[in-house]
Amino acid sequence: MVSISLLCILSVLTLLMYLVITTMLKKHISSGAFYFILIENRVATFIFLLISLALICLSLKNIVPTEYIGYWIGLFSIFIGAGVANKHRKGKNSNSHLTPIEIRSFPEDFRNNKVDETLDLTKFFDTRYIKKEKYWNNEIYNELNNFISKRNRKNSYGVYFEAHLSIVFMVGRLLNYKKGIDAFPIQKHDGLKKWDPDNETYNKSNLWNIEEKDLNNKGGDVALVIGITRKILYNVVKFIENKQLNIEQIAYFEIKENIGVDAVKNGAHGKKLANELSNVVSEKNFNDKRIHIFASCPSGFMYYLGQRLINFNKITLYEHDFDKKTGDIYFKSFELPVE
Repeated sequence: MVSISLLCILSVLTLLMYLVITTMLKKHISSGAFYFILIENRVATFIFLLISLALICLSLKNIVPTEYIGYWIGLFSIFIGAGVANKHRKGKNSNSHLTPIEIRSFPEDFRNNKVDETLDLTKFFDTRYIKKEKYWNNEIYNELNNFISKRNRKNSYGVYFEAHLSIVFMVGRLLNYKKGIDAFPIQKHDGLKKWDPDNETYNKSNLWNIEEKDLNNKGGDVALVIGITRKILYNVVKFIENKQLNIEQIAYFEIKENIGVDAVKNGAHGKKLANELSNVVSEKNFNDKRIHIFASCPSGFMYYLGQRLINFNKITLYEHDFDKKTGDIYFKSFELPVE
């Protein structure tokens, strides 16, 4: 006689083995993995149905008690219910199709062939340098706005960036939470990784060391200086002094983790960093001042910062001159609001 306990144990072990193997193969499994296995995978569903049919046959032949069928159906329902609840919690975009898109302003030393659509802005640049300064607020902004306006709420978007940090910031600003569009950056981080906070965790808080520096320009603007991949405060102060910018105060945010290219662990970490920074900026009541942003950070963080600073209208962004072709440490890019 077939042991019902053994049958149940084998079925559960089959599911667990399948879950582990699928995860190792890096197929998409969310935290509603049982729902995925039972409903969205035909092989696993067939196994469940086969075991259910076997139980019914054994029950009809009085080999196993009829109530075991109820136990099995109850277990089956728990798995499905948990998955459905999880998908409902994730919201209406949980069933959406993931569409990979790319935004490029750097030369094509690397071309991503896995995207559905690319916005190519390289025509406005000579290598990394803008051909005409007016392009930032006009041609580039308009093309970004048109490209983003084609996105819809039915799809989810993974955004690949081969672009200046200022452009990444503007994409985050244009794809802000008010649009209701599910989008997240694909970050270069030991390869390419999805920085999707909805499917990641980062539990630490109080993530910044904050230093404030007052300059002798009463009634001037504010410089927001962000050091994640490199320490940049000295260079920014030198630039401000050399250019005689009308800046009254510098707010320097340096990540508490080991500063460097691997300082931000995932999308949840990047988004939390952006949230904490924007909360501090809001508490400082900088809304009436122009904010000059200098950043050394991953593009994924800059994307989330653009989203979080959506309520600040007077912003000037700067790019670091890596090759020192402009004669300055930084050069100005977008100046908001765009007229």
